[in-house]
Amino acid sequence: MVSPELNKDYAGFWRRFFAYSIDSLILYVVGFSFGLLFGFFLAFNGVSTQYGGSYYLGGWSVGIAITVLYFWYFWSRHNGQTPGSKLLAIKVVREDGKEIDFGTSLIRCIGYFLAAFPLCLGFLWMLWDHKKQGWQDKLAKTVVIKTDGTPKTGVVVAVFGCYIVFVLAIVTLIVIAGTGFSSLLKKGSGTYQNSADVSENSVPGLTDAEIATLPNNVFIESNNYRKAQGLTILQVDSRLCAYATRRLGQLASIGKYDDGKGFYEDLANSQIVSAYFTDYRNVGEAYFPLKDTSVTADKIVAEWENLTTPTIGVDYYNYGCVRAGKDILIFILAERI
Repeated sequence: MVSPELNKDYAGFWRRFFAYSIDSLILYVVGFSFGLLFGFFLAFNGVSTQYGGSYYLGGWSVGIAITVLYFWYFWSRHNGQTPGSKLLAIKVVREDGKEIDFGTSLIRCIGYFLAAFPLCLGFLWMLWDHKKQGWQDKLAKTVVIKTDGTPKTGVVVAVFGCYIVFVLAIVTLIVIAGTGFSSLLKKGSGTYQNSADVSENSVPGLTDAEIATLPNNVFIESNNYRKAQGLTILQVDSRLCAYATRRLGQLASIGKYDDGKGFYEDLANSQIVSAYFTDYRNVGEAYFPLKDTSVTADKIVAEWENLTTPTIGVDYYNYGCVRAGKDILIFILAERI
C-alpha cells in the first residue's frame, strides 16, 4: 500500500538545490575548521611539509567521511531532513513512503558522488524526471517530497548573504596574502650576497629588447671595471653560457633567488666543476634581480663593486658569461686552466 505522504508534490530542483547548498555551507565550515585545527596540530608538532601530499589525501578522506556521517545522521535519525531540508520544508523518504534507514542513507550518499562526477548530470536529471529523482534517488530508491511546513525563505536568503560576504572576504585575504607572498619569493627570505637593494615600489619588468641587450652590456661594463682595477679581461665561454642558461631555469623552477644553501659557490666549486668543467679551477656566480625598469648595466656592476667579496673583482677569473631572464640576471665566471 502506498503511503498517503507520496500523494504530495515532489520537491523541485531549485528547492532541493538551496537545501543542499545550506548543507554544503555547514559542511564547508566544519571541514574548514577541521583543516585549520589539523594544520595547527602539524605546525605545533613540527611535522615536515615534504609529505604534504599524504596530508592532503588524509584531509580529503576525512572530508568524505564527515560528509557521509552528516547525511547519514540526519536522514536516518531526523525523519529524512537535514538542516537545509528542514529550512526548505522538504524531506527524503523511500519510494514506498517509509523513512529511510542506515543502508538506504549510505547508498544515497554514494549516489551523491556518482551524480556529481559527470558534470553534475546526476543532479540535473531531476529536471526532466517525472518523480524529480536524481541518480542518488534512483540508486537508493528514494524520493524527495514537500512537507506541511513553510519554507524559511528569509533565513535562507540571510544565510546566503552571509556566505557571499564570507567568500568575498576569503578571496580578498587570499589576494592580499598572495601578493605579499609573491613579493617575498622575489625578494627572498634572507640577505643575499649578490643581489641589489631595489625598492619594492618600483615598476617591475624590462622590455624584451632591454633583456636582450642587458647581458652584453653588463659583460662590457664588468670588463671596464676589471681593466680599471688592473685585472684580467674576461673572455666569453660557451660552456659557461650553457650553464648560465641552466641556472636561469633552475631559479625559475624553484620560484625564488638563491639563499646560499643550494647552488652557490661551494657547490659550484665542488660538484659543478668536477661534473662539467674539468679544465676549470674555479667557478663562481653572481646574480641580480630585474625588478626595476631603471636597471642598467653600470648600476648592476656598481652594486657588485660594493660587495664585501665582489665576484667580478676576483683576479684569477679569466672567462665568463652573462644571461638574463624576465626576472633575474646571472653572471657565471671561472678560471680556465
